[in-house]
Amino acid sequence: MSLNYNSINEPLLKRIPENAQLVLDIGCDTGLLGEAIKIRNPDAYVVGLEMNTESAAEAKNRLDEVHILNIEKDNIKGKLSNCFDAIVFGDVLEHLYYPEKALRTAREMLSDNGKIYTCVPNMQHYSILQMLLRGDFQYRDVGLLDRTHIRFMTMASIMKLFLDAGMMPKKRGRLVNESNAVSAMLANCIKQLEYSELNEENLRTFQFLFEASPMLTRFDAELEQKSFNPLTFVICTNDRDVLNTNVRASPIFQPGHPHQIIIKDKAKSAAEGYNQGLQEAENAVVVFLRDDVYLPHNWDMMFQDQVNQVSQLGMPWTMGCLGALRASSGRAILNGAVIDRDTTLSSMSAARPSPVETLDDLLIAMPRDCGLRFDPQLGFHFFGADICLQNSARNGKNYVGYAPCFHNSQVTATHPPFGFHESKSVFEKKWSSTPALIDLCVKTGGSN
Repeated sequence: MSLNYNSINEPLLKRIPENAQLVLDIGCDTGLLGEAIKIRNPDAYVVGLEMNTESAAEAKNRLDEVHILNIEKDNIKGKLSNCFDAIVFGDVLEHLYYPEKALRTAREMLSDNGKIYTCVPNMQHYSILQMLLRGDFQYRDVGLLDRTHIRFMTMASIMKLFLDAGMMPKKRGRLVNESNAVSAMLANCIKQLEYSELNEENLRTFQFLFEASPMLTRFDAELEQKSFNPLTFVICTNDRDVLNTNVRASPIFQPGHPHQIIIKDKAKSAAEGYNQGLQEAENAVVVFLRDDVYLPHNWDMMFQDQVNQVSQLGMPWTMGCLGALRASSGRAILNGAVIDRDTTLSSMSAARPSPVETLDDLLIAMPRDCGLRFDPQLGFHFFGADICLQNSARNGKNYVGYAPCFHNSQVTATHPPFGFHESKSVFEKKWSSTPALIDLCVKTGGSN
């Protein structure tokens, strides 16, 4: 499992809290990282997990405990503590056949405030792309193409992996190379393809650093025992590749799922596709989402659990995963639990619906028979805020529900997407009587 590099990943060490009392180092190798943790905090108790018997024997001289166990095959929960303050996967996830299963196991062994810390190699690095373009992909003894690597990941796939394991990941840094002629030319290709500028930075990144906390909803078995009705999902798309690698790749849509999926290709506006989908919906609750949204394992059950809580209140409602409200100072406050590209937006402290004034366009749900309709004049922007204002005008309430998802957007941050300003003008004219809410929508972007 370990690389036996006989060195310490200093950036990873810095991310592990100095006050962590009980630490589990999975794939501890010879124990150098754990020893550094103990030197930094003599009160720390470090447990190592290692498959290589020779490395484990050396690690026993450095750590408090070392166990020769395989996290994928052995029942480590029955043999180790279930209240670790920090669990470390240092260059390990890429060596596992079932990393999601390993993360789920580790998640259940954390203390109430415990977190997982990991570093993962990046397959979007320019050196990998250069080899592919040359048609000469070769494994090496060490590095990004270490011949013992089983899994290959990018920023997006790492985010999806953690979410599927019931964790909220947060990027804590990256290890980068200086730009060179190859990375500069590949960056120009990214610009020509109009992909997010984030990909330019990823070209030089050879390793990502993450920390992850368990989702607030930790009761997978309890959720699965509840009875939920199927949902209708309506998606507008003009790029089937984006759709297939995000929405259609979501675990909740794998073969045998109970939900209705309605896909509208190349609609002239969000309203055209969404309103048609609303008419075709067979289920009581309809979810409208962008084609670049990934919904992880158990998302449908988490979201419907939130919908059921709101439905019991007996008032018109809309619900999303990310919304905004105004503070007393007038400042816009985002609320929700969403990963937007490489940024984790998580402001919810409990797994229950939270009132907001407007919802982000990435995902909006409402009852099929609520009477609300999307405005075709808004194109593909501000329609989420518009639906919320329509709902508020009839004394309805808008909510964000705790059901974390991943918005894998390729929209550039420096340039508003096509039609944004035209939609903004229409939106401001339509709701000119509510300038404060208009300002709130503009501050939060209207659409991501």
